[in-house]
Amino acid sequence: TPLHASIDSHRLFATRLLLDAGADPNLVAHDGWTPLHLAAFEKDGGAVKTLLGHGADPTLTTKKGDTVLQLAVGQFGVGVTKELLEHGAE
Repeated sequence: TPLHASIDSHRLFATRLLLDAGADPNLVAHDGWTPLHLAAFEKDGGAVKTLLGHGADPTLTTKKGDTVLQLAVGQFGVGVTKELLEHGAE
């Protein structure tokens, strides 16, 4: 999706524009990943904060059952992990 692409290319401004225009922060791509999964995996703290601020659900899992928190921890994203825990990730 365009939102996934903006996160994958680390274009925070584009991510904000898309969300402000009504993009769904919980939209699931063909691989089962939401934009928040991708941002956590990329250790992109700005995108994580922006997505959470626009209603991204930190409890959703991928098709394989991976949580956003598992992806952040697996990538040693300490700041992202802290942000996710503060927003109810499990």
